[in-house]
Amino acid sequence: NKLWAANWLLQKRQTALENNSCSDVSLKELIAFAAYIGEMLLSKHTEGSWEWVCFPDDKIRKFGIVIPSLEDGYDPMQMVIRFWNFSPYFSDIYLFPQKHK
Repeated sequence: NKLWAANWLLQKRQTALENNSCSDVSLKELIAFAAYIGEMLLSKHTEGSWEWVCFPDDKIRKFGIVIPSLEDGYDPMQMVIRFWNFSPYFSDIYLFPQKHK
């Protein structure tokens, strides 16, 4: 599922670049995709939940995922946007958070 999700987003991004327009990717698709990513995270970290959270660098609360064992909150939409913008330039940008060791 992870590989499919990353490839789906990269394919959408490539299509948008080729057409010089983001109109091929609807906001509804990106929101649904972010929700899908969130549910993928929660399938592995069952103690996590969707909550309104204040993320450290943000001034407003966002609807994201809190995973107590990782001591982190995740904003799936921000993950999608960051991956969309930066994945072609940096090989170490991952769509899915890596477990810290």
